[in-house]
Amino acid sequence: KINIVDLQNKDDIVTLTGHSGFVYHLSISPASGILASGDEEGNVIFWDINSGQSLNRIKPTHYSNDLSFSPDGKTFVYNSSKNVRFYGIP
Repeated sequence: KINIVDLQNKDDIVTLTGHSGFVYHLSISPASGILASGDEEGNVIFWDINSGQSLNRIKPTHYSNDLSFSPDGKTFVYNSSKNVRFYGIP
């Protein structure tokens, strides 16, 4: 699980559940408040961090080394040992 925490009072704001394994990578879109999380099984889940809702899930063919959003939040980049993939974010 992933906990979004209020740093001032240290209370959990929202808890994101959906990964069955360890979460190794996180990236947040600076433009939209979408969080991407990547786990040990190669799953990537996109979250609305305000509501805690899972927006989408992808299962790339190779385990991720890195996840990142472009500065405008319109492109998501997934990097593995085999390839780099770009995804458009609506």
